Amino acid sequence: MSTEEQIHAIGQALGRDLRFVEVPPQDVTADMFPHVPAGMLPAILAAFADTVGVAPEITSTVRTVTGTPARTFTAWARDHADDFRARATGVS
Repeated sequence: MSTEEQIHAIGQALGRDLRFVEVPPQDVTADMFPHVPAGMLPAILAAFADTVGVAPEITSTVRTVTGTPARTFTAWARDHADDFRARATGVS
């Protein structure tokens, strides 16, 4: 599932129309990632870039550990819609 598809799934869970806008790495600033130490940002962006076009590894670890299959991202987003709302309003 692409990042754009993930954003769409979160938007559906929230009942809102959300868009994904890709920002070129050279335009990324530290204030976009306030929780990341500024010195680590280049390495994180490089790690993100390394995953572009790479198929994700799908494992059975969740089922093995929990005995229950993993949820889809869409189901996870729906299950966590209230968490997204709380984060957006600053309520925790």
